[in-house]
Amino acid sequence: MQGQLLQYDLALALVKLKRELQADADFYIARERELIMKYAVLDDSGNVRLTPQGTFLFKDPAQGADYERDRRELGETDAGAAPAAYKAKAPAEAKPYWIEALRGFIDFEGEI
Repeated sequence: MQGQLLQYDLALALVKLKRELQADADFYIARERELIMKYAVLDDSGNVRLTPQGTFLFKDPAQGADYERDRRELGETDAGAAPAAYKAKAPAEAKPYWIEALRGFIDFEGEI
């Protein structure tokens, strides 16, 4: 939705929501990076070696299950209080995944 022209109230609600969630997003990004650095093959410069598909290679392929467990635990970590739900007029058109992603964060007026 970043590049979409939106009604002002919806655009403002999205900007406020992004600001409110940014610290949580930064937390998860940093912790996920730490997990990848723990399990991934690194190049001579200390960077993660990626496959052509954009995934990383495991130092030890047998650790795949450990990585998945640690990543799942990270995803279950509560980073803080849930943000307040913002109110906005429902857009005339929306993709279903937008509605699902924003549910609980933005209360659309006139929503069924």
